[in-house]
Amino acid sequence: MEKPKKKKISNASNYNRLHGAPHGSTLKSSVSSPAFPLSRHHVHFEENIGENGPNGVTASSSTSSGQEPFSGFDEQDSELQCVMRDYGLEAFRNIPATNTSSLPKSSDHNSEHNQRLASTGISLCGGVTNLLISYPCIVLRRQCQVNHVGRKYHLTPFTIFSVALNLQRAQGVTCLWKGVGSSILLMGFTTATECGISELSSGKCSRDITLNSTFSSFCYHLALKGVTSLLMTPFYLAHLEESVQSDMVSETPSILSYISCALSRLFGHTQSPRILPLYRLVLPNALHFLLRYILSFVLRQMILSIIRWNARRRHEERLKRLQPSSSVFQKNSEHMPSRIPASPLAVEDVSSKLLSNVHYPDIFASFVAELITDVVLYPIETVCNRINIQGTRTIIDNTDTGRGFLPVSSKYEGFWDCMSVSITTEGILGLYRGFGALILQHSMKYAIVRTAKFTLELISGNI
Repeated sequence: MEKPKKKKISNASNYNRLHGAPHGSTLKSSVSSPAFPLSRHHVHFEENIGENGPNGVTASSSTSSGQEPFSGFDEQDSELQCVMRDYGLEAFRNIPATNTSSLPKSSDHNSEHNQRLASTGISLCGGVTNLLISYPCIVLRRQCQVNHVGRKYHLTPFTIFSVALNLQRAQGVTCLWKGVGSSILLMGFTTATECGISELSSGKCSRDITLNSTFSSFCYHLALKGVTSLLMTPFYLAHLEESVQSDMVSETPSILSYISCALSRLFGHTQSPRILPLYRLVLPNALHFLLRYILSFVLRQMILSIIRWNARRRHEERLKRLQPSSSVFQKNSEHMPSRIPASPLAVEDVSSKLLSNVHYPDIFASFVAELITDVVLYPIETVCNRINIQGTRTIIDNTDTGRGFLPVSSKYEGFWDCMSVSITTEGILGLYRGFGALILQHSMKYAIVRTAKFTLELISGNI
């Protein structure tokens, strides 16, 4: 008896082997399969026993037999819908047309222009946040840190509210933004110094590094940061003095007075013998700055890695929910189609182009890294501020009540002497004075981070 000829389709020659079809079966296009662009043909098998054989069986798809091919399907899951649409799966046709509006729009909202606009907006919002929200908390924190004779430590944000209100009633709203001008100048001088050193080194001392940078590039980058911190120490000391000085006994300092104070600290033209010489202040401040930078950088990269790992894990779990019994869709199969995205952060994945998926992980990682760094290095910051302000005849606000003022009087020999005396006279909690202002600062920052995420999702059209 002559064998019947098999029917073939040009673009699916290996489906018999991949789908586990019986030996000698033919391949036919399914009429019930919907036509999706860039999707594979949906097929079913017919055994070639004979044209009128009694055992001719047609293997129908799971959808046509009334069985759901995917369990736990959520029609509100936009990422799952995108993956199903890319795969051309038959179950995607059961999603109502009203839900397709929630799918990410990669043509309009995820353009390169929107990405650049979002990056610029995030940078501007970060600067405005530091000036309008973080800076008043930094002023309160510094005043509590240098007030080593205060009765209240302000370890929680609840006790700092009354002090801030009393200060504003007595000195005006701008009393918590004193020294903001010198802070902007300090940032400008720091940026200019880094650019100058980078140019003088012919680009060896790069201002930015990544995880792919070599060890030598990382060392050059740390050298750039270290030299910059050494050169900027006098300007930081002058800014610190302005930020804790009470407005009740002094006028608002000008730019010239700020530069003059910085040059006086640089050349040692001081009137008080209690002021520590600059060479004894440079090393603690530079090491504190470098330690803060390194710890923040390492933590940020670790948190970003955890976020990416978690996103990849959730992506693989969603892929498993879409895997039929065919080996074509198996993750470890050598016949896995190239349309399956290997990671939610890959370029081919539609969801990775959302603004919230691109920018929010970096914003959140930076926030958490800064929070942990501030908490860990808080005692070192307290000691540095106390030895920096010693002998400057600075008069600060009364941080116990928020009414009145008092002078800063101390006589420390250096960094370690200050830490030892502070722990002996005030206890270990004395190094955490004003910690409530830090909690308040990062609580408001977290609210802004959540607002940024909502805004990015709104711009991306994912809400």
